[in-house]
Amino acid sequence: MTAKLLWFMISFVGIMASVPAIALLLILIFRPNINGFLSHHSLAAGVLFALYGMFVSVMFFWLQDLFIVFKPAAGTAPLSKTEVVNRLEKALGTPGEGKSIIDFMKTDDKMIITWSSSVDYFQVTNAGAKNMKRVIVLTFDEKNHTAYFLMKDKDWKWNISKDRFHFSLNYSLGIFAEYQTEIYPSVEYSENGRIRADMKRLTYNSNDLWNPVQTAALSAGWTLRGGMIPKFSHRLLFSLPIALVFFGMALFVTSLHPRSAYDTGATAVKGQGQEGQSDVETQLEKALPYLTNETIELSLDGIMRTPKQYISQDLRKAFVAYSNGYLARQDGKDDFKLKLRSFAQENGIEGLR
Repeated sequence: MTAKLLWFMISFVGIMASVPAIALLLILIFRPNINGFLSHHSLAAGVLFALYGMFVSVMFFWLQDLFIVFKPAAGTAPLSKTEVVNRLEKALGTPGEGKSIIDFMKTDDKMIITWSSSVDYFQVTNAGAKNMKRVIVLTFDEKNHTAYFLMKDKDWKWNISKDRFHFSLNYSLGIFAEYQTEIYPSVEYSENGRIRADMKRLTYNSNDLWNPVQTAALSAGWTLRGGMIPKFSHRLLFSLPIALVFFGMALFVTSLHPRSAYDTGATAVKGQGQEGQSDVETQLEKALPYLTNETIELSLDGIMRTPKQYISQDLRKAFVAYSNGYLARQDGKDDFKLKLRSFAQENGIEGLR
């Protein structure tokens, strides 16, 4: 079980990281205008994030089907569900220390196997207790000779001393492997009045409960599979809220995203057409002193990546304004300045200083 869970988690983390890694690689190769996309297409960005969230959640269950499966040896003839249940009861019903430590509850298609233990301790000024309950739920599909399993943990403990009281209750559901040992020092009084110090131990190993279940089921010709939402339609319904959460997060993040310098230029161009303000160069020159070299480079790079047939007169003016502002800066990159002049010459743009 531990090895299967390890491979499951490694694969799941790899899938989660693969999509952002591929997106980053494409960005580095094609260098699109990310700022412009986030500013003008926030809805599309939200949809992409939502699809990513749904993809990750669906892949979580697909990896469960791939890794969390235990199959019987080839050629093992499957027994009936009744015989499988009888084998499980026989394997787990052996008394320990004079009493049975495993409880069973059966329905038409389910079997609930429960292991529980507790310990009480007393230290004169400090007393408490710890209870552990571990459950395996098997859902039988007799037609396909498959048993879907889930594991549940329910722990509670309390502690009281002269100055405080503590109580906690923990519950978990899923598929996991667990190894746990807790030691509690305790003081006990015997019948003859003597005091005896004792170290009380509460130990649990999930293999002690799982291995007999696995052996009994596989020897009966049945397959064991992870049972976290086995139906595909239910998995999609589970994925929808996750997609909505990713969608909302994307919209929130893009709403906080500052509009790029190119957007500022576009606003200035729009204002000129609507309100009769001065030309584009004048409008942009007012903003240039407040922009960093990186911001100007990003805006100019976006213009230079625009297909030649879509370079309007307004874009030409914006290019001239940005370029002159950048060329005048002593800390500008020389190779980028050469690139600007080369672009202007190739596209017949005049006005660079």
